Amino acid sequence: MIKGKSNATWVGLFVLGALVLGIGFVLALGGGKLFEETVPFVMHFERAVKGLNEGAPVTFRGAKVGAVSRIRVVMDEGDEVRIPVFVKLDPYALQGSSGPRGKAIAVLQMQRLIKDGLRAELQLQSFVTGQLMVQLDFYPNEPARLIGSQSGIVEIPTRRTGLERLSQSVEALPLDLIGQRLLSSLEGLNRL
Repeated sequence: MIKGKSNATWVGLFVLGALVLGIGFVLALGGGKLFEETVPFVMHFERAVKGLNEGAPVTFRGAKVGAVSRIRVVMDEGDEVRIPVFVKLDPYALQGSSGPRGKAIAVLQMQRLIKDGLRAELQLQSFVTGQLMVQLDFYPNEPARLIGSQSGIVEIPTRRTGLERLSQSVEALPLDLIGQRLLSSLEGLNRL
């Protein structure tokens, strides 16, 4: 009888040890973020998001405040294509230094920050790989451009980067007309 109880004790200890190791393994694979509280937000960018991947950082003036969780392609009835980018932000990252905290407060705080001019833009994370990240900052003079398509999720307005605005300006130039005038000027110089 004593031998049977001894085996049961060892089996119990073995099962308990395996359980502890299993939990440690799950926590190690999850980076310790298994039980971390996050708040979902969505944003819509005007240009292609090539180089933006799930897991890419979301930063505020260089400090990481979250990560991209999903990137989807949505086709509307009118052949309009939208690319919603879903992010999960740390609810404590963009809050005041005092007062209550948590998911509901983070949503209210984000809505206030958006009214104050918080905008999201795509920026290069690495020149070598071409990977992008989402940068948050204040641009109070830019109007909020919202799509408003995801119910229950607060949308963070986006803005075009300086390179995108320059690219759009170059695309708007009447290059054929400029080329024709340059050619006629060169022909006139050639005649002289």
